[in-house]
Amino acid sequence: MESAAVLASIATGVLTAVVAIVAFWFSRHTQRYAAQRAIGDLQSSLVHYRAQYPEITKYSRSWTTADFIRLYDDDEENATAVRYYGYVDLGLEFCNTALAASRQHHINPKVFEAHYRPLLRYFLAENYPFVESTLNGPYLSSFIRTELQMAKNEGWDWALRHEDLTAGVVRP
Repeated sequence: MESAAVLASIATGVLTAVVAIVAFWFSRHTQRYAAQRAIGDLQSSLVHYRAQYPEITKYSRSWTTADFIRLYDDDEENATAVRYYGYVDLGLEFCNTALAASRQHHINPKVFEAHYRPLLRYFLAENYPFVESTLNGPYLSSFIRTELQMAKNEGWDWALRHEDLTAGVVRP
């Protein structure tokens, strides 16, 4: 009788462990799906935003710290500056979400390196005048600051990458 109770106890323990492992696997899978969905939604929003307001690209070429003042002016130029600011805000959220998901292992590292990192570096390079104008303040996340520095350590010149993109030059 005692051996039956011991066997039942062991079986219950094993079954509990199996259920816990399956629950963990499903939870991890759900986290990965949610992270990739959030990143994909942000990327889609960026594409739609840019298609809706193509005039914002002029700001990606020439943004300066003086343009922050334009955000608060009341004229048509203000509207374009505000749209660009909104676009960059959305893009930085895309970058932060992708980088955070990568650091939390919610994205397969190969997928991140092959797909998301090139996209976020493209965005950061294209909008580097804005990004650069915020480097000295507290407004960029540590995720983005780390990515900028890591790329720089790999030999990236962000200002040159920006110039190349806005001139139609593609470098490996």
